[in-house]
Amino acid sequence: MFKKLLTVILVIGILSGCGGEDKVTEEKIKKEAITYMKEMEDDTFIPQEIEYPDTLAGQFCFVKGYLESDPETKISVSVDYNEEEDSYKADSYGIYK
Repeated sequence: MFKKLLTVILVIGILSGCGGEDKVTEEKIKKEAITYMKEMEDDTFIPQEIEYPDTLAGQFCFVKGYLESDPETKISVSVDYNEEEDSYKADSYGIYK
């Protein structure tokens, strides 16, 4: 019985550690995307979700959302980030379907 309980607790602990970045990092990533789009398009970017591609090339993600003036057009902003160095840099954006 004790082994089963310990196994369940261990599995829950492992699974809770997986599945995305922490909230502080996500907020910094969103803020960088908003700032970048304000500079590029002079409009407010409304982030809806963050997509983390499975890659070994480094830490980057896509912030998906839309501009406040055009909610029908979906925009994806690419953000490179490094949590250890507290570095967040948006470098491109595009329209997606």
